[in-house]
Amino acid sequence: MHRLEVSPAADRDLEKRRIQRQDFESLRLAARSLASEPRPQGVMKTRGAENAYRIRVGSYRVVYEVYDNENLVLILQVVPRTEVRWTPKFGQVAKRESRSWNVRNVKE
Repeated sequence: MHRLEVSPAADRDLEKRRIQRQDFESLRLAARSLASEPRPQGVMKTRGAENAYRIRVGSYRVVYEVYDNENLVLILQVVPRTEVRWTPKFGQVAKRESRSWNVRNVKE
């Protein structure tokens, strides 16, 4: 069983968005299930990052890292699928605004 931690960035993602109750419950259940099975069916390994994965939960994407030697799952981002593209090579998230991409650091 892995320990589950939420990064400050993911915590802010959850606080600033008005997530419907049904979506929030789905996200909560998916996050808790990562503690017992950090690589569930349908998980996608994120290219360019050694430990990063992403799962789709309804219309949201959960990006997280797995540290097996520490039994830790660290949730990095929880964002709507239409809003974000993950660029793990630089540890940054690119937010789409109209047709251009603005990049900000994940570890704020």
